[in-house]
Amino acid sequence: MNWRVQTPIGLGGGAAIAWTHVHISLVDDEPVTDFQRAVAAADTANGIGAQLDPRDWTFINTELTVHLFDLPHGDWIGIEAESSIGPDGIGMGSAVLHSANGQFGRVAQCLIVERTP
Repeated sequence: MNWRVQTPIGLGGGAAIAWTHVHISLVDDEPVTDFQRAVAAADTANGIGAQLDPRDWTFINTELTVHLFDLPHGDWIGIEAESSIGPDGIGMGSAVLHSANGQFGRVAQCLIVERTP
């Protein structure tokens, strides 16, 4: 993936925004579809919305739910993500997915947050 990070990640204080571009085929000799770009971007929301520094913490998503009401338009997918973490290391991430024409979906993830060894 190529990345364009618009806001700092891991500093807390609200949603972080990044744009992604999947440029490598997921299946040999097949073009990347808009749906594949959307789901690949959705899977990154747990890191983009991190409330702690990703150099010191891991954010494992134990499940991923993606709701799309449209397909993205263009090669770049925007993710506006945030997360909440409980005192036991269990958290939740959520995100709004954007493309050139605006919002097209939402993401929800359950998280396990652990300090990186």
